Amino acid sequence: MQQWSLDPVFDSYAAVFTTVVLLLCTFLLVRPRNNLSAARMQVLLILRCVIVLILALAMLRPSKTISEVQTKPALVMFLADETQSMTQPSMEPEISRWEHQQATWDSVQRVLDARADDVSARLFGYSDTITENRIGSAGVSFPAEPLGVQTDLGTSLYEAVMTEPGRQIHAVVLMGDGTQTSYRPQVDVREAISVLRNMGIALITVPFGREGDTFQARDVSIEQLPQQYRVFSGNDVSIDCLARLKGVANRPLRVQLLLKSENENMVVQETLEIVADNADAMVPVRFQWTAKTPGQYQIAVKIEAVDGELLLQNNTQTAFLTVLEGGLRVLYFYGNRLGEQLELRRSLGSSPDIELLESYIRHGKDSRWPDPRTSAVLDGEFDLIIIEDVHARAFGEVNLQAIADAVEQGKGLMMVGGYYSFGPGGYRETPVDAALPIEMETFEKQEIGVENPVRKMFHLDRELTMQPTGSHPVTSISSAATPWNDLPVLLGANRFQGLKSFGKVLLETGKQEPLLVSGQFGLGRVLAFAGDSTWRWARMGHRVELRRFWRNSVLWMARREDLQQQDIWLR
Repeated sequence: MQQWSLDPVFDSYAAVFTTVVLLLCTFLLVRPRNNLSAARMQVLLILRCVIVLILALAMLRPSKTISEVQTKPALVMFLADETQSMTQPSMEPEISRWEHQQATWDSVQRVLDARADDVSARLFGYSDTITENRIGSAGVSFPAEPLGVQTDLGTSLYEAVMTEPGRQIHAVVLMGDGTQTSYRPQVDVREAISVLRNMGIALITVPFGREGDTFQARDVSIEQLPQQYRVFSGNDVSIDCLARLKGVANRPLRVQLLLKSENENMVVQETLEIVADNADAMVPVRFQWTAKTPGQYQIAVKIEAVDGELLLQNNTQTAFLTVLEGGLRVLYFYGNRLGEQLELRRSLGSSPDIELLESYIRHGKDSRWPDPRTSAVLDGEFDLIIIEDVHARAFGEVNLQAIADAVEQGKGLMMVGGYYSFGPGGYRETPVDAALPIEMETFEKQEIGVENPVRKMFHLDRELTMQPTGSHPVTSISSAATPWNDLPVLLGANRFQGLKSFGKVLLETGKQEPLLVSGQFGLGRVLAFAGDSTWRWARMGHRVELRRFWRNSVLWMARREDLQQQDIWLR
């Protein structure tokens, strides 16, 4: 097919016509100065007209298009189910799904042979992956019986379309019973369908089996159990997974948590009962287990088998559990929901070896002090205490004395900055005063209540950079040489009035004002941190450094800084 077309400059025939007319008028009206003979004048006019004609033709830009249609055979992929479930009855009880599928392919092949010039076919068998092309020079080679154990529809679809890179695939014909039995597919079915959609490939399904067989096929499995657990003895560990229940609606099933130590058999630790509310359900399973004896263990989550279940390997999943000696129990009291509390709880709560017991202490005119929640310090069932922005009166004399005694006997103590921390919080001349490594003055008290203005003279009311004074386990939060220079600044801090003889500055401002001071009171280690806005690190891409800072502080106060090299740098 041939076709001529014009494409005038400026996309305008009027512009071309106007240009030609102006040139013709110019050439016809402008005469040469010298008198020419009539013959020469005629030749000159002809030349001028030829030039205008050539220019007009160039401005019209004529083109000739030659179209030729070439037909290529349409490429169609056929996928045949070769799993053992195809041995079950088909729509007609006297034949199996496998036989029905082969008969269907024979019918399709006769059509393909008749349209060989128009359609190019590929035939793959599939189970958890696809086979080689079953169509060879000698014809189609199906196995005598289906031997596949698991059906992975997503992976099979994806691998089929990837066998012909660069070629246009017109359709994929998926034959089978439509039952996904692979409990760990390499490619999810939805992801594979999305790939087909993006490539413009039609998906045609040809099901075999009676209606409802997909939901009546029974299979139960355990999925998404983490491979590793690590916890300190005495702490609780949550073991979470999912139970997939197919064809067992409204039937109670037992799920067991089993534990095996070295040279011992699996022992049942706990049994739960779950029920599916539909024919294909995912039920969350959670076991809460208390770690006891330190050591290496293997755990397993197992769901009981059901009658008629073909695949039993997916009924159990195993994982490894490491129980370390001694976990840390941290009491955390805070009086301000806008300070460090949110990110501090996230940082410490994410560690399996730390149990964080938190209490929010309200400050107001109608607050009942001493707050009864602060009495948790009396039983001594903790390793260290963190106090943030809580007035001394909220604890009361008895609880403050208990804190000081606990620190002197080896417990850790950390006070974090705030309007009611240190001197402004009334801690001077209390039992805790002796344990803190900083000096406090009588005049630096903050009146209680939001209606009272903040006495900014007791605070460093500006942006503050933090600089370590030397190497210390608490400030070793990165393998880089100068990580603190890259961290977001503090929005302010408490102003320390001075240091006690046993106080050591770990972090300071650019003006050498102390921000983090360490010390030892009796057998216990103490930290005084003037800031309350390290939470900004997490919001600006430094969540790892923030977690290490708080975790390092806890481990150092608990005299377990040796765990930093084992735990921190791996995260």
